[in-house]
Amino acid sequence: MLTSTRLSLARLFQCAARCGALMVLVTCAHADDAQNHFDAGVKMYRDHKTEAALDEFNQAHKLAPKDATVLRWIGFVELERQNYQAARDPLERAVALDPNSVVAHLDLGNVYDGLKLYPKALEEFRKVTRIKPDSADAYFDMGLTQSKMGRWDDAADSLRTAARLDAAAARSGAGVKEDPAMQDALGYALMNSADTRGAVTAYQRAVALAPDNSEYNYHLGLAYRRLAEEKKERPDVALSNARRAVRVAVDRTPGNYEFTELYGEILFDLNNNGEAADQFARAAELDKSQYNPVYNLAVANSRMGRYAEAEKAYSRALTLVRPGDDPTYRRNALSGLSMSLLKQKKNEDAIGNLKTMTSEFPSETMGWVNLTSAYRGRGDEAGQIEALRGALANSAGYSGTPQLRSALGALYYRRGDIPAAMEQYAGANRAMPNNADILNGLGLCEEKTGRYDDAIRDFQSALRINPRFADAYNNLGVAYIGRYNKTTDKADIDRALNAYNQALAIDPRHPLALRNKARYDKMKRP
Repeated sequence: MLTSTRLSLARLFQCAARCGALMVLVTCAHADDAQNHFDAGVKMYRDHKTEAALDEFNQAHKLAPKDATVLRWIGFVELERQNYQAARDPLERAVALDPNSVVAHLDLGNVYDGLKLYPKALEEFRKVTRIKPDSADAYFDMGLTQSKMGRWDDAADSLRTAARLDAAAARSGAGVKEDPAMQDALGYALMNSADTRGAVTAYQRAVALAPDNSEYNYHLGLAYRRLAEEKKERPDVALSNARRAVRVAVDRTPGNYEFTELYGEILFDLNNNGEAADQFARAAELDKSQYNPVYNLAVANSRMGRYAEAEKAYSRALTLVRPGDDPTYRRNALSGLSMSLLKQKKNEDAIGNLKTMTSEFPSETMGWVNLTSAYRGRGDEAGQIEALRGALANSAGYSGTPQLRSALGALYYRRGDIPAAMEQYAGANRAMPNNADILNGLGLCEEKTGRYDDAIRDFQSALRINPRFADAYNNLGVAYIGRYNKTTDKADIDRALNAYNQALAIDPRHPLALRNKARYDKMKRP
């Protein structure tokens, strides 16, 4: 949050006092009447009767059309009302009549700023720095305009100068107090110029000058959180400081959605999920149209294992996604809702939700993977195969592609489609050649097709990678028996016995190894 201008009667009089400028009308035929209208306008302005004040200033202008002071006030009041176009002409005439008027140049600069004529605004502020080099207001307004132009380094330089001059004026004993808004604006410029530590220092100064100001504390919390994200400070220390600052903002302004939302996010970063969930719930009630707090509430509940509550929040988040929103909002809510349903074993609901997700976001591989899990929970192998095929068709850039192929190969193998299983395991092995599970699956397919030597080689490779792989030892034994049946080499029977014993040494209750060893014992009987 960046304040664009500081328009107030106090500022106008403060600038006038700094510049030594008194508001006295030029002599004219109707000087007394003009002065009376002018004085009435000032009084009405002080009484917050802006319309009446402007009317009095216009009356004074009719009587004294070339008086710079009257023109300056007309322009100032219009500027304060943000009627920038109406303010422009009287202020341009005021600076033409009185080119050394600091106040007129400042206000005209702010008019140009309001009209987005930023180079012209900067020109007016620079004129002030030449007329009055110690004008903190000129450098402050210059920095704000440069911030709007995205010239962050220039803005930081201007605002640093403004803050230095402002502090010097406060120390001078002239009755001027240091303005925390200058430090706050400096912090904003430094944040955007990647000087997060400098921003923290500036915001700390703003908070020291105005400890109860909600926005300054909020900005300080944002800066501390950025320090944690950038790892420029120990995360626990930076986040604790962020929490302390934003807590002040929340306490001082409990109805502010942004403050409450950020406070919840910081608590979430600190893994205080219960407190974070409470803050997200509050933020969601403060502004019922906002997606983020509802989504974050769902994530916090998921972290705590409150999957039913998470399901409700994700469902609500989906209703808050509007046309034109970032599509990741809907994708993330659909994904989170699916996981909540899976955790509750609501497989049918999860399947329906994931079908929607994979239809709308087909390139999101994890949607297909989760759909596979939902089908597995339902015991639907055909559904799993279809989902895995969808995952593989949309797995560009996905690191787990070999595992997807391996899982699909296992399903094909169980269903007796050995050629399809072989194709998947072979593809997985090419992508990840040193994976024991993939080599074991490939060996199973080779054993089923009578390629016993290849099967034995791959089972042995799997066991070199994982010597505690009981299934691979059992499968190795089966491959030796298969080769024995083909070649009648009795040495393979002893090799099979050794493989079964190895499996049982790892898992004494391994059902297949127990059965196969018993079969071997029968073969050894005379």
